[in-house]
Amino acid sequence: INEMGAGLGRVARFPGMPTSDIKAFNDKWIFNQLLLKRGLPGTPSRLLRTIDDAQDPEILSLGFPMTVKPLTGEGGMGVVRIDGAAALSAHVTQELLPLIAQRFLPGHDAGLSFLAVEGKILGQTLQRYHLDDLAIEFFRNDAIEELGREFARLTKYTGLANLDLRIDDDYRLLGIIECNPRFWGSIVASRVHGINFVKAGVDLALGAEP
Repeated sequence: INEMGAGLGRVARFPGMPTSDIKAFNDKWIFNQLLLKRGLPGTPSRLLRTIDDAQDPEILSLGFPMTVKPLTGEGGMGVVRIDGAAALSAHVTQELLPLIAQRFLPGHDAGLSFLAVEGKILGQTLQRYHLDDLAIEFFRNDAIEELGREFARLTKYTGLANLDLRIDDDYRLLGIIECNPRFWGSIVASRVHGINFVKAGVDLALGAEP
C-alpha cells in the first residue's frame, strides 16, 4: 500500500515501510536473525528446511518442550508445543515445511505495541495477556520500554508494530518471540487504555501532530 501510494501523487499515506521490509519483519525466522544481529534479546531458534532436520542435533539442542510454527501467520495458527524428539519427527511433514523451532520460554504472553517514524517511537503500550480469563493488563516497565525505543532506532522502523514477548512473574522480559508489523488484536484495548494508534497514524498522514 505504501508503494502504491507513492505512485498516486499527492495523497495522504499512513506511516509505513516498503513491502519488502514488512515481509522481512513478518517472517519469524528473518526477524529472529535480525534481532540477534543487532544484539537484541531474541528467543533461541532454529530453521527446519527438510524432514531430516527434525533429527538434527543442533535443533534438538533447543531442548523440550519447544514451540514449532510456520514462518508467517497470525493468531497462533499452526503453532504447536512439542514435548519430545519423537513428537517433533511426527509433526514435521513436507507439507508444513519450512518451519521455525523456538525454545519454549516459561512465563506469560505479553506485547509491546508502538507507532514509530524513522526509528523514533511516538507512542507505545505494554500489555500482558491473561489467557485464562481473556483479560488484557497494561503495565509499565522501564527496561522493556527502552528496549522498544532501541529496537525502533536500530531498525529505523516506520509504522505500527506489535512485538510478541514472554515475561516472568515480575514482569521482566524473558525474550522477544516475533513481530507483527501491522494492526494487531489488542489495538482496540490500547485505544480504551488511552492511546489511539489508528488516529495517530491518520494525523501523521494528514500532516497534523498526533
